Amino acid sequence: MLWAGWSPAARPLPVESGDAIHRLGRDVGDFSDFPTWIPQEVGEAIFFLFAVIIMARVNPWITLVAALPLLAVFFINRVAWRRFLLYDRATRVASSRVTGFLGEILGGVQAVKVADAETGALRYFDTLSEARRRAGVRQNPFLTLSFSAGQSMGDVAVALVVLLAGQAIQSGGMTIGDLVKMLPFNEERALRIAVTETTRIYAKGQMIAAKELKKQYPDVRIIKTWFTDNDDKVCEICGPLHGMTVDADEPFYDIEDDLYQDGNPPAHVNCRCWIETSTDIRGTR
Repeated sequence: MLWAGWSPAARPLPVESGDAIHRLGRDVGDFSDFPTWIPQEVGEAIFFLFAVIIMARVNPWITLVAALPLLAVFFINRVAWRRFLLYDRATRVASSRVTGFLGEILGGVQAVKVADAETGALRYFDTLSEARRRAGVRQNPFLTLSFSAGQSMGDVAVALVVLLAGQAIQSGGMTIGDLVKMLPFNEERALRIAVTETTRIYAKGQMIAAKELKKQYPDVRIIKTWFTDNDDKVCEICGPLHGMTVDADEPFYDIEDDLYQDGNPPAHVNCRCWIETSTDIRGTR
């Protein structure tokens, strides 16, 4: 008994049970993912360094102006980080209280029934849930706005480079080749973007045609069929979709909350697939 009293399992948790559950679910995952972030961060830092060197050799003035939005991102993140930690802690505390209360209720169902405390327990649970909702509402928009600001500054930097480079080209201080060196594009990437967006535009056109058919023939089933080039370049994603037919308003694959996909081609970057819409007389009502 004395040994059991001093064993780690007999010691009380330093935090609430709900907080312990959240730490096991979030902190452990973040800690294990951290080593996988290091190569990406190192690679991006090396890429940034070489990009700045190349741009500075082409035009130091444009490089300096383009770096200003990036410095703004740094200061925005530093200012936002402190508030984000406050919001994150408030969300975690609120979520932990909900989780801990659920654990207590599920572990003491009989006691709640004997005390006829169902109404009070539900009322307190609603109070905790509302506190968690408010904490989440404060945190998520702030995080989204901060992330959007950082992303937008990158676009601002590219826009400044294009504008200043255009003026320099008009004055004869730069050439088109110099501008290409400063922008993050090359022939391979341009071709990849062209193929992907051409595929997307064609699929969009087919979906517009399907909507028009639906308006003209509301009692007829409108379908769409996926096609590939059926050659050795077809990937494992698009191969199984070849010849698949679904209703026009149904996706061919799981979208997974991707803002750039709608269940139609392209299923990935450099996708060459296409769809064709038609009517299915057998589906006429």
